[in-house]
Amino acid sequence: MTRAPLQHQRPGEPTPCHRGDAAASIGRILAGLGAAALGTLNACVMLFAASLRCDESCSDTPASWHENADAWQWPALGWLGAAAFALSVAFAITFAGRWPRASATLLAGALAAGLIPWLALGVA
Repeated sequence: MTRAPLQHQRPGEPTPCHRGDAAASIGRILAGLGAAALGTLNACVMLFAASLRCDESCSDTPASWHENADAWQWPALGWLGAAAFALSVAFAITFAGRWPRASATLLAGALAAGLIPWLALGVA
């Protein structure tokens, strides 16, 4: 994004860095790191849940996918966790780099990948 030149500045000269810009950049970086940390935590929980297939606790006639060791949902938990992690890290990078469209799209993807296991698959 090109800024308008200051009154005492010639056109084409780079604009000096202001304190507000540095504080905003630090805030964006911290917010991105927070989102990446939440994505990492969610990924760890999902990968852990995917590794906890029902072994001895599975029933012969499962009432839900939780009781079926061969259910497709078990590996889906791990893949969704990995996707949420990758999307949240990509969001953090684009958010700190001030790419609003890309960061909004990546945030939506990270939220979808992070919430699907909790809502649709019934992990909780």
